[in-house]
Amino acid sequence: FWLWSPAAAPSWAVQVGRQDFDEEREWLYDENLDAVRVHWRRSTARVEGSLSTRWNSTSSRLDGWTNAILFAEREVRDRHVLALWGIHRANGSDTPTWIGLRSSGRLSRRLRHWVDTASLTGNLDGVRRSAYAIDAGLRYRAIQKNRTEFTVGWARGSGGGDSRETFHSTGLGDNNARFGGVTGFKYYGELLEPELVNLEIVTAAAGFRPTRSSSIDLIFHDYRQVAASRRDFDTALESRPLGLDPDLGSEWNVIVGFEELRQVDIEYDFAYFTPGRAFPESAEAATVHRFKMRFKF
Repeated sequence: FWLWSPAAAPSWAVQVGRQDFDEEREWLYDENLDAVRVHWRRSTARVEGSLSTRWNSTSSRLDGWTNAILFAEREVRDRHVLALWGIHRANGSDTPTWIGLRSSGRLSRRLRHWVDTASLTGNLDGVRRSAYAIDAGLRYRAIQKNRTEFTVGWARGSGGGDSRETFHSTGLGDNNARFGGVTGFKYYGELLEPELVNLEIVTAAAGFRPTRSSSIDLIFHDYRQVAASRRDFDTALESRPLGLDPDLGSEWNVIVGFEELRQVDIEYDFAYFTPGRAFPESAEAATVHRFKMRFKF
C-alpha cells in the first residue's frame, strides 16, 4: 500500500492499496481490503473514513461488495475510550447499514469494561432490516501480581419469527479478542463460533498469567435463542435445532498461551459443547482440540 502524510498537516494521512482493517475486539471488522482510507489523529482522538472492496476474493462475505466505513473515537479519561462508527455495504440489491456506539477501557484501577451496540437497517438477503445487537462485559483484576482476572459478559442479537427483526453482523469481523491473557480467542466460543443472530450468550471466565508471557483462560458460555427457530443457526455442528425450545446448550473453553520463547509462540485451545433442549435427543456432545505454533524469523 501507499501512505502519504502532508508536512503542512501532520494530523492527516491518506492510505491507498491493500491494507489491514482491524479493531480491538474484531466485532466490526478484521479483513485485508483494497481501500482508500483517510486518517485524522490528535493526542486523544482519531477519525478514519474509507471506501473499500476486495478484488479477486472467493469469499461470499467479500466478493462483489463495496464498503464505506467511518470510525471515530476519543479517550474521555485515562484509558477509557468512547467511539461512534458506521458501516455501509453494497452488493447489487443488498445495501445494509450498521451504526453503533462503543465504550471500552478502564473504569478503575482493577475494573475494565466494554459495551458495543449496533443497529442494522437497509436491505440484506432480500429483506428490509430493522434489527439490533449489544455486547457488554466487565473484567476484574483480583490479584495484580499474576494478573488473576474474572470476566462476565452478555451479548444479544435480535431475531425471531420476523426476518426483518433478525440481526446479522457486518460480515467483516472475527469476534476474536483477549480477556487479559497473552493470546486472543473466539470470545463467543471456540467450537460453536456462532454469529450473533437470534441469539443470547452469557459468558463467565477466569484467567491468570503463570509467567509474564504465558496465560491460562477458562471460559464458560451459555447459549439461548431469542426465539426458538430452526433457521439462522450457522455453525460447524452436524445437528440442527428443532425450533421448539430456545435452549441451545453450553460450551467450556480452555485457552493456554505460551510466548516465553523468542522465536516461537505456542497456543493450545480446548472446547467442549453440550447440546441443550433445542436439539434432538440423539444430539451428542462435541469436542475440539487445537495446537498452534507460530515461528518468528
